Amino acid sequence: MTDLALSDFFAPIGDRGLDYSEKTRALSGRRVRLVGYMVREQERAPGLFRLAGWPIVVETQGLCVVDDTPPSVAYVIVPSSATAAPAWRPGRIVLTGTLEV
Repeated sequence: MTDLALSDFFAPIGDRGLDYSEKTRALSGRRVRLVGYMVREQERAPGLFRLAGWPIVVETQGLCVVDDTPPSVAYVIVPSSATAAPAWRPGRIVLTGTLEV
């Protein structure tokens, strides 16, 4: 298992915008460990949440709508929660799983 920082997901921005880093591409299909914060969202999809490098709250309802996360978030699929949204957890969390690019 390899540690992968969310800040290492992408290579420096080039003429074509964001592209995955060589490290991220090399780890595709392998088990990795990510450390980050579960993005707190009002609307969540069953079996899915986003992991960010710092605490983020996404407002999708109300007068001040903010639905902006940094590009270096990981979309985490939780097969055991396929019918319900995973419960939000405060604080840093450590995840292990298979990276898919």
